[in-house]
Amino acid sequence: MQLRPLSPMAVHTLATLLACLLLLGMGWQASRVQQSLLDANASVQAGLELVTSLQAMQTSLLDVETGERGFVITGRPYYLAPYRQARERLAQEREQLARVLVDRQGAEAESILARLDGLTAQRLAIAEANVAVRESDGLEAAALRLLAAGGRQTMNGIRELLQGQEAEERRRLALDIERAAAQAERASQQGLLGGLLVALLAVAAYAAIRHVLTLRRRLLEEAEHREARLEALLEAVPDHLYRIAADRQVRRLGDDGEAPAALRQALLKRLDGPEGAAARHDFLWQEDAGGAIFEVRLLPTRDGEHLAIAHDVTERRQVERMKAEFVSTVSHELRTPLTAIRGAMGMLASGLAGALPDDARSLVEVADKNGVRLARLIDDILDMEKLAAGQLVMRPRRVALVELVAQALGDNAPFADSFSVSLELVRAPPAEDAVSVDPDRFAQVMANLLSNAIKHSPPGGKVGVAIMRRATADREGLEVAVSDQGAGIPLAFQPRVFERFAQADGSDRRRTGGTGLGLAITRRLVELMGGEIGFTSVPGQGTCFRVWLPRAQPPFESIKEETHE
Repeated sequence: MQLRPLSPMAVHTLATLLACLLLLGMGWQASRVQQSLLDANASVQAGLELVTSLQAMQTSLLDVETGERGFVITGRPYYLAPYRQARERLAQEREQLARVLVDRQGAEAESILARLDGLTAQRLAIAEANVAVRESDGLEAAALRLLAAGGRQTMNGIRELLQGQEAEERRRLALDIERAAAQAERASQQGLLGGLLVALLAVAAYAAIRHVLTLRRRLLEEAEHREARLEALLEAVPDHLYRIAADRQVRRLGDDGEAPAALRQALLKRLDGPEGAAARHDFLWQEDAGGAIFEVRLLPTRDGEHLAIAHDVTERRQVERMKAEFVSTVSHELRTPLTAIRGAMGMLASGLAGALPDDARSLVEVADKNGVRLARLIDDILDMEKLAAGQLVMRPRRVALVELVAQALGDNAPFADSFSVSLELVRAPPAEDAVSVDPDRFAQVMANLLSNAIKHSPPGGKVGVAIMRRATADREGLEVAVSDQGAGIPLAFQPRVFERFAQADGSDRRRTGGTGLGLAITRRLVELMGGEIGFTSVPGQGTCFRVWLPRAQPPFESIKEETHE
C-alpha cells in the first residue's frame, strides 16, 4: 500500500504536537532532575550532619579524657571544669547522633549505637573512678589506676568506632556528590538536545506555516481569477441566473441586480408551496402578456439559499424551427437533382445510351449504389425532422400481423441474398391476431430491423423472425422478435443504440452502410403506433430486437376498422 505524503497543514500540526510533547517531556525530566538534586542535597546535608555529630561526640570524649588525665597528674581542680562540661554535653550529642544515624543507616544504627553506648559508659566509669582515687588516695595510687584501668584502650575503641563511621559517611557523601554531578551533566545534555529539537520543530513549523500562507495566497488569487472567469461566463450565458438568499432576497447573478417583481413572486410562491424549499421546481413563466416565455428551474443550494435558472423558451423554439426548416429545405432541394441523377444512372446502366465498357459499367454501378444510399439518408433525415416536429402523418389500419411480417420478409429477401444470409419465420401466432398500425410505417420498421440484422450476420448465417403473444400489466399484445447471429452490440455502446447518428464505430458504417438514423426512427414510429421496442445483446452471441404492439386495441382515436387487402 502506497503511503500518501502529508500535507503542509498536517506537517505543521504534527510539528506543533511533537514540540508540545517534547516540551512536556523536558519539563517532566527537569522536574525529575530537580527532585533528584534536592534528594542528593538532602542526603549530603544529612551526611554532613552525621559527620559533625560524630566529630562532636569524639571531641567531647577527648575533653573527658583530657580533663581526667590533667586532674590525675596535677591534682588541680580547674581540669575538672572541661571534664564536667564534656560529660554534660555527651548526653545531648548522643541523642543528636542517634537521630541522624538512624535516618542515614536505619536498622544498622541500633547495633552501632549499642556498641558506642557501651564503650562510652565504660570510659566514663573509668574516668569517674580515676578522679575519685586521685581525690582520696593521691597521685601515686591514681597514676597506677590510670595505667591499669584500661581507659586508653576503651578510648581507642571509641575513636576507632567513630572514625570508622565518619569514613563510611564520607565515602557515601562522595558517591552522592558524584551521582548528583553526573545527573546534572545528563540533564544539561538532555536540555541541550531538547532545545535543539524544539528549535528544529520550530523551524519546521515556521516553514509549514509559511508554505500554508503561500498556498492560501495562491488559492486566493486563483479564487479571484475563477470569480472573474465566472463573471465573464455569467455575462456570456444566455440564461438568466438568480440567487435567492435565506432571507428571501432575489438578486441576479453577474450584476447583482434585482429580479423582476413578477418572477420574484413566482419563485417565492414555489418555495412556500406544499413541496417546500427542499424540492426542485420546474415551471414556465411569462414576463407579461405577449412577452417572452421562460422555462424556470429552481434548485436548493446550501445554507437555505436557492438558484433559479430562467431559459428563454421562445428563442430556443425559434432556433429549432429555423433549423428544422433549413434541414427540410436542404433535403427537399437535394432530392430533386438526386432523382435526376439516379434516373440518368439507371438509363446508363440499362444500356439506353449504348453498351458501356466494363470499367465504365462498374463506375456507373458504384454511382447508382451511392445515389440509393444518399436518397435513403435524405428520406431518413426528413422522417426524423417530421417525427421531431410532430408532422409525420400516420394512417393506421387493422391488419393481421403475420401477413405484414411475411410481406416484409419477402421484400427484404433480395437484400439478404446479397449478403448470403437467409430469412426465416420461425414462429407465428394464429392468422387472425391483428394489430392497428400504419402498414407502410410498419414495413419501414421491419426493413430497418431486418437490414441491420442482415448486415451484421456472417455469410451463410440466418436471421430469424418470431411472432408471439405477450401481455403487459394492462394490455394484451403481439411481439415481433428479429434475431441475428452476428457479433453482438458492445456493452459500452448499448445505452446509445437508439440515439440519432449512433453507430458502434466508423468501420461499421463503412462496412455495412447506413445513416445511423434507422433505429432512432424505428423507435419513434413504434411509439407512435402505441408500441414498445427493446433489445437484448450479448457480445459474440448476436442481437435480438423486440417490437411489442397492442393486439386489437387501436392506438389512434381516428382508426377505421378495415381488412387487409
